[in-house]
Amino acid sequence: MMRAQQGNMAAPFAVARKAGFLFRTSAMRRVFDALDHAFNQRVFPVILAGSEGIGKRTALHAWVEEARTSDDAVIALRADMLVSGDMAEAILAGFGLAPVPGSPAKLALQDYLEDCAEAGRRTAVLVTDLHRLEPQAVDALVALTVRRAQGGISLPLIATTDDVDAASAFPAPPLMLGGMLTDEIESLADQLFGGRMRLSNDAAEEIRKRTGGAIAKVGPMLDEAHARATGEGVGRISVRHLDDAEPAGGADAPEPERPEQQGARPKAIPTPDDIEKALLALDEPSQQRADEPAGTRAEPADERQADEDALDARLERSLAVDFPKIELRQPKLPEDGPANDPKAGLDPAVIEGLKGIAKELASLQGHLAYIRTETEALQSAAAERRRRVLKASEDFVKSLREPVDRASGE
Repeated sequence: MMRAQQGNMAAPFAVARKAGFLFRTSAMRRVFDALDHAFNQRVFPVILAGSEGIGKRTALHAWVEEARTSDDAVIALRADMLVSGDMAEAILAGFGLAPVPGSPAKLALQDYLEDCAEAGRRTAVLVTDLHRLEPQAVDALVALTVRRAQGGISLPLIATTDDVDAASAFPAPPLMLGGMLTDEIESLADQLFGGRMRLSNDAAEEIRKRTGGAIAKVGPMLDEAHARATGEGVGRISVRHLDDAEPAGGADAPEPERPEQQGARPKAIPTPDDIEKALLALDEPSQQRADEPAGTRAEPADERQADEDALDARLERSLAVDFPKIELRQPKLPEDGPANDPKAGLDPAVIEGLKGIAKELASLQGHLAYIRTETEALQSAAAERRRRVLKASEDFVKSLREPVDRASGE
C-alpha cells in the first residue's frame, strides 16, 4: 500500500486514505499472520470481528492484495448477494461455475473445492459485513462451513463482522482485531504530518480513549486537530485542540500571543501553504476546513460508504477471474439531472424475473466452462491419435523395407 502524503495539508488523513495509504498496527499484523496460516493450511472458517471502524474491511482487502497469487481461487461476495435458499449456488456462481441441471449446487461446490485442493490450488470465499445477513442465511452459511462428517463441505470462508455474537455461530472462535495503541497513534501522526506538526503524548492517549483506537475515527480526529493547530500557527497538537471548548484555563485565561483572534485566519497575503490548504479543502468538501469552527461539520455517512465501495471495487479488480461476472452494484449517477429523479420501485414479479435471468446466465457460464474443458480434452485426444497413427505408419514402412535392405546386403 502507499505511504502517507506528507506535508501541511488541510486534511492529511483524508487525502492519504483516498490514495490507498495503509497504516499497519500491531493488531493488524497479527491478523495478517493468522490469515496467512489459515489460507496456507486450509484452516477455516475465519471470522474477523471487531468494533465498527476498527479496520476489518481494510485489513482483509490489504491482506488479499498481498497474499493472493494468480493460481489461487479467491472470490469476494457482499452480504446482499447471499440468501439462505441459494447459498451454495451463489458461491458457485462467484467462482464462475454452475451445477449441471438436476444436480445439487452443494455437491457441485464440494467437487470444485476438492478438485482445487487436489491440484494444490488455494481457495477462499470472502464475505464482508456478515452481521447484515438474515439469520436464515447465517445458518445456511454455517452449515456449509462445518466438516463433511457433520453434513457440511468445509467451505473456506473468511468473513468480517461487527457482531461477535454472529461470529460465535461458526465452528471456530472469532479472530478479534483490536484498536490502535497510543504510540501507534503518535506514529500515524508523524507519517501524516511529515514532521511539520507534532502530537503530544497526552493528546494521543486522549484520542485513543475517545475512539477506542478505531482508525476510521482516529484519522478524522487527527485531521480536525491538525486544522485547529494550523489555524493557531503552532506546531504541536495538544489535548485542547481535540475539543470545541475554549483553551485550558477557563474563560479568563489569556489568549495565545498572536496577531489574530483565537480560531481566526490572519489577514495577510496568503502563503503557498495557505493556497495549498484552500485548494485541498475545495477538493475535499466533506472534510472540516481549518477556518470553520471545530465540531460544526461531521464526516457524512455517505463518505464512509464511498470509501467502502472503493475498497470493494479494488478487491473485485484484484480478484478478476476468466469468467464473465454479473454486475450487481447500482450504477453511479451524475450529481444533478433527470437521472437523480425518484423512480418508481420495480414490480416484485420483474425482480423475480431478473433473478431468474441471472441464474440462467450463471448456468450458461458453467456450461461454457464445461464445453471449453471438453473441447480441450478432445483436441488433446485428437493430437494423441495423430501421433499414434504417424508412429504406426513409420513402423509399418520400416517393416516393409527391412527384407529389401537385407536382400540388398546379401
